[in-house]
Amino acid sequence: MFGALKPALLPPVGLLLPLILGLFLLPRWRRLGLAISGASALLLLVLALPVTGSLMSRGLEANLPRVPPPTDPPQAVVILSAEARAVDARRQRYEPGPLTWERLVPGTQLARQARLPILVTGGAMRPGAPSLAEVMARSAADTLGAPVRWIEPRARDTWENAAFSARILHDAGIRRVYLVSHAWHLRRAIAAFARFGIAATAVPVRPYVMHDAGWEDFLPSIAGWTASYHALHEWIGLFYYALR
Repeated sequence: MFGALKPALLPPVGLLLPLILGLFLLPRWRRLGLAISGASALLLLVLALPVTGSLMSRGLEANLPRVPPPTDPPQAVVILSAEARAVDARRQRYEPGPLTWERLVPGTQLARQARLPILVTGGAMRPGAPSLAEVMARSAADTLGAPVRWIEPRARDTWENAAFSARILHDAGIRRVYLVSHAWHLRRAIAAFARFGIAATAVPVRPYVMHDAGWEDFLPSIAGWTASYHALHEWIGLFYYALR
């Protein structure tokens, strides 16, 4: 799940702070200021290269469990939330954001084909707003014609997605699921669900596709920042989960 800031903007915003600090130090500590600001500027540039995000994403998506065990098939489809968009905030009308739609559409299609119940999970992005899970469930039923069996409306992050969803699933006698999310997010999500006793088969959205690098992969872009942010966020999360 993501907050209100656009993911593409988070890496430069975070790295601008040491860059500004370095510039502030320049008048009194020239070498230190140059070192800090120069390193920040270089890192900003490297993160903006599409090739950087591609390389980091490749490791995240390698060897995901995409084929369910033949003797123990999944018993439900779990779709993770990402973000929502306010259609009319004063009337509390929201709809899934682009990332959430990208997960919701294939997730409901899979559930329909496999004839499995759906669980959606995600808390509110801000006080007073409906939960992401409620927004997803309404859109799944009204727009996609796919009723949702379970709504988990409290989770604030991936770890809580897994913890709170697992309680619902265990109560229903479910231990194995299809887990739908973006490909770069699934390794960490699967690890979280496994921690709470749910075995997940990955259903990756927008998986990385190998291609020969071209000159455009070495030009800074917002898309490069976005890919690098997602990948860096996941690697840090996996490290934190390992400590946890």
